[in-house]
Amino acid sequence: MSTRPALIGFETRLLAELRQVVAERAASGALPAAETHPAVPGPSAPNPAAPNPAARRQAGRDRPHRRLAITGVLSAAGAASLAVVLTVTLSGSGGQLAGPAAPRFVAATTAAAVLNNAALAAQSEPAVTPRPDQFVYLKLLEVDHYHPSASDRAANRGAPPTPARSVDSTDSWTSVSGAGKGLSVEIVRNGNQTAKKYRGLEPWCQDGVARGTLHVHCTPKQFAAYKPWLPSTTAGMFTYLAHTDPSNPNPVWHAGNLVTTAFWLLVTTDLTPAQEAALFHALAKVPHLRVVPGVTDALGRTGIGIRQHDHGDTWTTIFDPHSFRLLGASFTNRSVDRHWAVTVPATVVDRAGQRP
Repeated sequence: MSTRPALIGFETRLLAELRQVVAERAASGALPAAETHPAVPGPSAPNPAAPNPAARRQAGRDRPHRRLAITGVLSAAGAASLAVVLTVTLSGSGGQLAGPAAPRFVAATTAAAVLNNAALAAQSEPAVTPRPDQFVYLKLLEVDHYHPSASDRAANRGAPPTPARSVDSTDSWTSVSGAGKGLSVEIVRNGNQTAKKYRGLEPWCQDGVARGTLHVHCTPKQFAAYKPWLPSTTAGMFTYLAHTDPSNPNPVWHAGNLVTTAFWLLVTTDLTPAQEAALFHALAKVPHLRVVPGVTDALGRTGIGIRQHDHGDTWTTIFDPHSFRLLGASFTNRSVDRHWAVTVPATVVDRAGQRP
């Protein structure tokens, strides 16, 4: 899972306030009611297969930058009324529009408190539906530090060891509907070697066959980066996450699977504010999580972590300590220290290859 541009937030607040004032004035007879128009329906689909959390780039955050779409056209009278309302509103508020109240966060002393704060942050964002022909852009940085075992060192017998550090920066464009040809650009540097650049395809579904991956039968929803059919309630989202591995009886391991699955879903999917809030509230119910302050992501940004530990494997999801937006994550065990940073969160763009 950058911050939303100030202009986008201003436009959203302005539109909301103007609509409210016009409605109030129209109801009282002070202004003519503006003509209304039906909203353009978003894509719909049946329930999808759960994403594979092991596929790190296919399975997060400041909230994604979403394009605002205003359907319908204001009549001339309606436009004039809005201009009058804007003048009255600005003069009555000292020239400034009052936006929505900032989230009232609680002290981040427990994992549940951090996650509930993250849910509040998500709910403060406007819900905007992307077009099916658009793409979700993501930039993710991964930095790995390897710890070779004694047997590995002995096997080298004086030969140069495997690079102890690798850096992988990935830009990806995934189809909103799952039916458009995606793109990925990856820059990899192992140790002191020259960085190498790789271009590939993000999978999509065309004519019922998966493209850019194994040619198996598919439906577009399996590769969609926007999933409005996912649950938007706490109970529904918890059930959805839990079904990624329903057979494992180990509650500690199962908790870790819930946390990692949630991270990749946040990072790679353009979730609605309600879905994102439901996901954080669901994670707040997961046992065996603890707060770890002062942790860093792959970019060196310091945040507050939610940590899960299981038999030598430790996963930490990292949030900004002030905004509670997703920064990144880390995974460590005896073999590797792996850190991710969400450089650019899931962001809707018009075409593959376009950067916001």
